[in-house]
Amino acid sequence: MELAVNLLRELAKNRHACNIMSATRGPDLPNTVPLKYLFTARIRFLAFGSSNYFWAVRPTPEVDYEMVLDALTLNYDGLSHYLSHVSAALDSLFRLGLMDAREYRFLLHLASALKALVHIDEGMYSEKDIIERTGEVIKLVEELLSEHEEFIADEEVL
Repeated sequence: MELAVNLLRELAKNRHACNIMSATRGPDLPNTVPLKYLFTARIRFLAFGSSNYFWAVRPTPEVDYEMVLDALTLNYDGLSHYLSHVSAALDSLFRLGLMDAREYRFLLHLASALKALVHIDEGMYSEKDIIERTGEVIKLVEELLSEHEEFIADEEVL
């Protein structure tokens, strides 16, 4: 027990470790399975490998296309904080050499595009602007998926 406490205290002194640990829980909001699958499960695997204590890890960089589409339909109100943790964790994983550069760019840009939906859901726009801005995000995600098609699984990967 004392070893675990000492390890936690040492990890808390390292910015990269804190960034990664803060993103391993996932969002605490209902119906956020696509985000947990796309980001949290992959961050867990890259940081810790397989573990008996994490019920959801994604051991391969490929994602299920349907999950990306499902992520576009979420209510993003309140998810800005989580997506900020995701971006910081991805930066740290990459800087520590635990993540491939292409996968890093893919997930970082996907998180950024989804974060744009947060601002749309915050009620700052008219209905016309919401439709226009949501269309822009969808187009951005389509371009991202096309540019990084090696990360889209041919079969469902859960």
